[in-house]
Amino acid sequence: MLTRSIWAIAVSLSFVAAGCVESDKPSEVVGARTIMGTFARVTAVATSKSVASAAVEIGYGRLEDVNRLMSDYNPGSEVGRLNNLPAGESMVVSPETFECIKQALAVGKLSGGAFDITCRPIVSAWKNAGKEKTTADC
Repeated sequence: MLTRSIWAIAVSLSFVAAGCVESDKPSEVVGARTIMGTFARVTAVATSKSVASAAVEIGYGRLEDVNRLMSDYNPGSEVGRLNNLPAGESMVVSPETFECIKQALAVGKLSGGAFDITCRPIVSAWKNAGKEKTTADC
């Protein structure tokens, strides 16, 4: 009888220990959505699944902020409004948009012009040519 009790206690403790070990492991949550015209995958690892899930949602929230501010497909975004400004006019933008443009200009300079954020008219002509199945006049 004592052997059965010890066995039952040992089995019970092993289940409890296994449960403790399992809960100490970090939880990983992976999100997958389409945003900004592409597929975005956000992964978070945290102490619990709920914390990791919340982190994934916060990550997508930040991507939505970037899209809202800097989408060139959205004429209401800051970048969309900048693209539609008449030459010589200026506007105030958020710190995020300002920093992104500043860094993009720096990369353009470092690349000797191979990366150029001012290429919007060429990209638009190329897209229209593709839609109309004609050659683009750049």
